[in-house]
Amino acid sequence: MSRATHTDADSDDRALQERLKLIVSHNSPSEVARKTGIAQQNIARYLQGVRIPGSAIAKIVRGMGVNPAWLVAGEGTPYLSDVTSDTSAMAGGLLELVKAMGAVTKMRLGALAGKHHLKTLRELNDALVQYEHLKQEMSAQSDGIYRKLLEDLRQALSGGNYDQAASTCAAAEQVSRLSESESLKTELLHLKAWLYAKQGNPGQAVEYAREAFLRSVGGEGAQSPEFLNRCRSLVNTLRHHGSLSEGYRMCCSLLELIGPQRDDDAGYLNLLCVRGTFETELGQLLKGMSTHLRYIPRLPVSERGEMRVALIRAQMWSGALTFKQALAIPIKHSWRDSVMAAHAIMLDDPEAWALAHKALKDSEQSPARIDTPVLIALLDFLLCAHRKDRTSLKKFDAYCAGVYEPESRTPRWLLMCAICRTKLTRVLEHAEQASSLKREIELFDAFDDKLGLGIPMRASHYSNVLHAPPASLKASGKPARQEAEAFFRDHYDAGYLCFERWRQ
Repeated sequence: MSRATHTDADSDDRALQERLKLIVSHNSPSEVARKTGIAQQNIARYLQGVRIPGSAIAKIVRGMGVNPAWLVAGEGTPYLSDVTSDTSAMAGGLLELVKAMGAVTKMRLGALAGKHHLKTLRELNDALVQYEHLKQEMSAQSDGIYRKLLEDLRQALSGGNYDQAASTCAAAEQVSRLSESESLKTELLHLKAWLYAKQGNPGQAVEYAREAFLRSVGGEGAQSPEFLNRCRSLVNTLRHHGSLSEGYRMCCSLLELIGPQRDDDAGYLNLLCVRGTFETELGQLLKGMSTHLRYIPRLPVSERGEMRVALIRAQMWSGALTFKQALAIPIKHSWRDSVMAAHAIMLDDPEAWALAHKALKDSEQSPARIDTPVLIALLDFLLCAHRKDRTSLKKFDAYCAGVYEPESRTPRWLLMCAICRTKLTRVLEHAEQASSLKREIELFDAFDDKLGLGIPMRASHYSNVLHAPPASLKASGKPARQEAEAFFRDHYDAGYLCFERWRQ
């Protein structure tokens, strides 16, 4: 046996010994001896480090009502009274599974060359058959629990209960280790992508969404509702992550793959509308709006909310709607908050900041996006600066340093903070405007082009550049002003008439 195997076995024995100590601490050695039929001196020896035999484990499970999954592997709660009957049955199966696996490890495979090789092979075959049978049985027992946990997770996410969703997701991940169901594992990946996106971790959300999609490609037909759902999840996650170019290519490829569908197929129509949203975000405003106007009315009413928000945003970019008019349109969708806030910040208009701030505060009690408090804070700092509150810049720096842990500060978040900070220095006419803009330009240039930046962030950055003193731009060492002028000119010519004030 290798040194690593010895180490693992010793570690398991010590963990089992610690769990036995916990049982004895809740009773007494004499009580445990009486209930289990194990001699008290043997219990003392087990507590001192002597290996606990399988027969003693079985007696402890039966006599003390201990959860065998917890005693053997540390999974679940210590006592069977703390778990449901289904979980109890599954835990009993786990103990038998451990015994079957133990039988395999005890085989003397060297005996295959001896005269008793047929007996050894039969024993090995019986142990493996028992192992496979128990594994399938445990999978069948766990799938009902697994399916219920996934449904609870979906409901928690739909209701905006993200703390509950996180704990339910952790429980589902534990149960998934006992399940053989590929469809349930794919569903868990899909829901984990949703959870991570809501928790503000879009990078991890993309990875889970991509894995769920790839599993679906291998296991389901291109016409199935499940496959279409995975397609929508992946491209939407890419879009919210800011991976605009990749998301658009993926969306177009998927539409080609699945081919024309029925006009009443909600999944297919939603994917077409998402393509329109990508088009508006990638400079094809009129094409994207045409796609929206054509397909949104065909969507079920319950699925129109996000696409209507995307259309309203495009109409603001086109100049067909003012910010105030768009804000007055009654649409209840959590994405609306961040869309309106990002547009208000982009406009450099204190009145728009105030209107967006009020709208976000009013929706704060509803199941809103997890980034709503951050957006409220950013708008609040801009309004304080507009009132010439000289402390707003220092407070903003302190807020940005403390709102997320360092490992959670994505390049997008850092760039957004830099853009807002430069806006603050502009409004306050602060001496740090040049240094703040220099840092912003560095972050903007370093941003991964494969991810892409949406129009509001690009426009906010370039408006900072256009308002910067010439000395500030010289410090950056690049033709930033020419880039900004080209951005607004090209987009205005493509139909983004909201940029008229910046067009040179």
